[in-house]
Parts: sequence; structure tokens; C-alpha cells
Amino acid sequence: MAVGLELGDGEIFKGKFNEKFPLAHRSKWKPTTSDFIDEIKRRKEILGKKPKVNSQMKLSVALDWLVENPILGDDDKAFVLDKVVSFLKVSSEVAAGKPSGSHKWVGIVSYLRLIHCITDKNDAKASFLKSFSVKTRKELEDRKLIKDVWAIVTDYFNDPNFNVTSSPLPMLHEDFSSAIDLGYKAVSGMGKLDPTKAKSKFLKLKNDLVYVKNNYEKSGNGEGCLTNIDDSFEFEQIDGSAKKNFLRGRSPATLYLWEKAEEFDLLDSITQQLDDSIGIDLSSNDGQ
Repeated sequence: MAVGLELGDGEIFKGKFNEKFPLAHRSKWKPTTSDFIDEIKRRKEILGKKPKVNSQMKLSVALDWLVENPILGDDDKAFVLDKVVSFLKVSSEVAAGKPSGSHKWVGIVSYLRLIHCITDKNDAKASFLKSFSVKTRKELEDRKLIKDVWAIVTDYFNDPNFNVTSSPLPMLHEDFSSAIDLGYKAVSGMGKLDPTKAKSKFLKLKNDLVYVKNNYEKSGNGEGCLTNIDDSFEFEQIDGSAKKNFLRGRSPATLYLWEKAEEFDLLDSITQQLDDSIGIDLSSNDGQ
């Protein structure tokens, strides 16, 4: 989104990632041509133009268009510039081995640890599965007396004695080519986790999983298949057997959740979650 934005001192951001941007792990944050095309569509809509864009547009052409059609609104410019500055600040702090002052989750380690807090502990997994079931009126009334699944998960996440490593899954994504340390020290600089944040982080990952899984299945799961991601009318040829090709900018942790959900037989529950407010009122159906 920042391409075409004036960064100060007359400098225009043209999508060239110079020394200001982190060189490590570029594949995790560097936008793809598809991302730039999506931004062109967004700006065209703002300009009152038809948003259709050639899906085969070259990266250089997309960047040139964005530079020639920059973000104009002061509020939008301020928002994007703030995000760029924040990204650079967090990246530099991580590179220097310093935790971010705002305790933001950086990278995939925290998400992977959160997943293992659910799958590796029997009480957490049992409570997690139960949280997806439709509740009777009595269960809804008594739920405040039972420890919430996210409180259990939070306890394990914040436990200095809970130290695990990720499963090496090189065929799933290059980020998982070897085991990753998910121990307490690996996340201690990102602040303490609370139940509300634990649930929010998981639901974000769960929603991304549903999105990726649906597009993967719509593709027909075939070699070199044609896919219409997001029900658009623009098709592109991709390797349909590789799940990572359906992330579309989402965290690889999404694929790890998918893998672990299948391993521990949690996938159906995760992808068919019911809201906590849903329950069966057995007292009002007269035995029907």
C-alpha cells in the first residue's frame, strides 16, 4: 500500500526494498505481485475507475502504476506511513534482540506455541473440544464455574516450564524445514498472554485456515490447476497440490494449525465453530 507514498525529504517509496527494510526473512513480509495488483484495484475504486486489472501484469508495470497514482488522502497517507514506520521500528528491535515496546507478536513462534498449548495438553484439548459443542441451558448457566479453555491455554503459554519444539514439516512450508524452538524464552519478550488475547489470536488463525482450506478445496487439489481465488473471474495457474500456494499473504502458521488439527482430529471442530452464545434450551421445547 505504501508504493507512491512520500516518505519525507522528497523521497518517494517505489517498492524498492533498500537497506531501511530488513533483509532477513523477506519472503514473510515482502508483497507479491498479486498484492500490488489488489492495491491497484483498491486505488482505482477510490478514483472512480473500473477496478479490473490484468492478473498477468508484470511487477514493474504494477509498481509504475502505483507510483503514478499515489495515495492522496491525508488520513490515508498518515495511516500508511505510521504502519511503515512501526514495521521498521519493530524489525530493527527484533534484529537487535530487543523486544518490541508494545509487546506485539512478531513472526510465527507465538502462534505455534499457542497451537501446542492446545494440542499437547490433554486438559486443554478436552476443554477446547467441549467449547465447540452446543450447550444446554444448564451448561450455559454453569460455564462461569468451569475454567475457560482460553484460561487453561494461557496458563500453559505463560508457564516457564512448558518448553516444546515445532514438528519439522519441510513439505508443508519452507519455514518448517526444521524444528523451531517454541520454549518460554522464545516468546517471553512479547509480553504475557491473557485469555482474551489468546482467543482473539486463535480465532484470527482459525478464520485464515477456513479461508485457505476452502480455496484449496475449490481448486480441485490438482497439479497445475486453474483456480479462481475469492470467487473472482480472473484465473491463474498454480501448483494446486501445495497448500502454501493458497496462503495469499497469510501466515504460514495457518498451515501448521491445519496440519496439527488433522493430526489430533480437531479439524472438523475448528472449521465448524459455534459461537459461545449458542445453546439448546431444553426447558422450552416441551420434550419435542
